[in-house]
Amino acid sequence: NIRSLTQGTVEFLVPVGVDVVRGQSLFSVRDSNVESSYYNALDQLNSTQASTYQRVIQAELGVTSKTAGLEFAKSSLDITKQQAEQNLKAAEDAAMNTFNASKASLEQILLSLSSGSLNQGAQYIHRNIVTNDSHVHAEAGNKFLTTVGHFNELPDVTSIDLVEQDLDILHDSLVEARELLDLNGVVLSNANPSETFVAILATNVANQAIINSSITSVISQNKNIGTTRTNNNFTIQLDENRLELAQIEYDNSLVTLESVRSTTATEQSSAQSRFDAAAYNFSNLTLASPFSGTVLSHKVNVGEQVTVGQEMIESGNLDIIEVAVDIDSTLANALQVRDNVVINDDVPGFIAEIEPVADIRSGNVGITVQSREGVLVSGDIAEVLFDLIFEVPESVVIPIKAATIGEVRTTVFIENDGKAKERTITLGEIYGDKVTVTSGLFEGDRLIIPNGTFITEGAAVVEPAQ
Repeated sequence: NIRSLTQGTVEFLVPVGVDVVRGQSLFSVRDSNVESSYYNALDQLNSTQASTYQRVIQAELGVTSKTAGLEFAKSSLDITKQQAEQNLKAAEDAAMNTFNASKASLEQILLSLSSGSLNQGAQYIHRNIVTNDSHVHAEAGNKFLTTVGHFNELPDVTSIDLVEQDLDILHDSLVEARELLDLNGVVLSNANPSETFVAILATNVANQAIINSSITSVISQNKNIGTTRTNNNFTIQLDENRLELAQIEYDNSLVTLESVRSTTATEQSSAQSRFDAAAYNFSNLTLASPFSGTVLSHKVNVGEQVTVGQEMIESGNLDIIEVAVDIDSTLANALQVRDNVVINDDVPGFIAEIEPVADIRSGNVGITVQSREGVLVSGDIAEVLFDLIFEVPESVVIPIKAATIGEVRTTVFIENDGKAKERTITLGEIYGDKVTVTSGLFEGDRLIIPNGTFITEGAAVVEPAQ
């Protein structure tokens, strides 16, 4: 009996007597509410999928954009660091060149004021001239010795690590040399006769200009190194801030993407659930045959209103014989699906189904037997013969009729020296006309089966005829 899974108006029924195959439509029901719900849910599902897809794509594009921005910020920082290193190297190289040039100029000027070399024992070249200002003359001589002494303390060459320090020391020496040239100019101006030193005085003025230029260069180069470092630190810090901001924006884009994915997944799941529910009801408007068979009868007519669970069509497979059998649950353990059976003494069949649970009231287990042979009429009663196969490993099994079951105890008779001897035993599980013995019988015992004969303790035992 095929029942309707939804309510509505019957539109189509397969005619009675028509053979149908499994999956073929048996009937259709019309319900405008179910159909409207289905198409609305389908539209909502398509719309949700399209909108959520676009939002995810936009979020993914945002991650791509922020990834590019992050990589650009990293690259910019690397380039800035390289440029900063190059700028500082250029400033330090220029400072080293200035140190070497200024020291060389200072050395030439001091040599021009020395009576010989600038080694130990160097003397002021104008120490012996006659001047109107002896005090300045003496001061110039002392300043010469001091300046030469400080010059000799200067390093022969400088290095990148020490150039700023060496420029500061050189600056002090240049300032001393400028003071020396100032005193030297006064000495030459007051010399007697002063006309003799006009040319030398002009040279002194030129040297003063050289010293002033060297002082300016030293100060400028030292300042340039500091400025370069400051600028480098500023630009590097600026790019590091940009990189940090790019990293934050990238991390935020990932969070946004995950949030969008989670939100859209929830929206899609909700829309899919609504559609699945509507689609289930919609699919129930048309019901397919669960098996191949023949339409036997109609329970309703086209145009009628039906409710959920109402019978619509009776269908059956007339090529298959099915017999429902109830057996005791203790016997069901001896049967398996596909075991062979015999129906009505001569029709072969097999077990198609064994119910997993016994009936609570009767304790019986339902078994369905099938056959494709023989002629039986639906509703008839048939006799089914089963082969019960029990597996009782390492157990003593005896016919039930060999045991005398009393209220207090169960006994059997065994043969002992040609006479019957009563033995108390304990029975176990019963299997048809057999029963297991859990205690009281041992290997080698000769059990007496009465076969309807009354037996007493001590009775002579006669061997059965061969």
